[in-house]
Amino acid sequence: MFKSKLCFAAIALATSSLITLTSSPAQATGGCVTHREFRRVHIGSTIPEVRAILGAHGRVTETHTYVDGNSWKAIGFRRCGESWSDSYISFAFNLVGHDENGTTVWTEPYVLTAKSALWH
Repeated sequence: MFKSKLCFAAIALATSSLITLTSSPAQATGGCVTHREFRRVHIGSTIPEVRAILGAHGRVTETHTYVDGNSWKAIGFRRCGESWSDSYISFAFNLVGHDENGTTVWTEPYVLTAKSALWH
């Protein structure tokens, strides 16, 4: 009896470890964003990095391009347990500017410059 319980416990542990190793954040949270995932996102991250951390694609909610070539976009995400209309999670991304002979040139990738969310 003890051996069968020990064997069952070992199989359960191995199975849960396998599920943990193969599950993406999107599979774990159904494409929504948890508070913990939100806190893991840091300024300077690229859009693909943010999407990988959150495990969700989100929706582009705003885009702006300026006359100097700079561009930014806001991407919104759904909070876990809430509908899209009741969620407020937003990340703002800007192009990276660098100097070329006294002129600022804006190039990709977009990097995170601000993040905000409303948690109840």
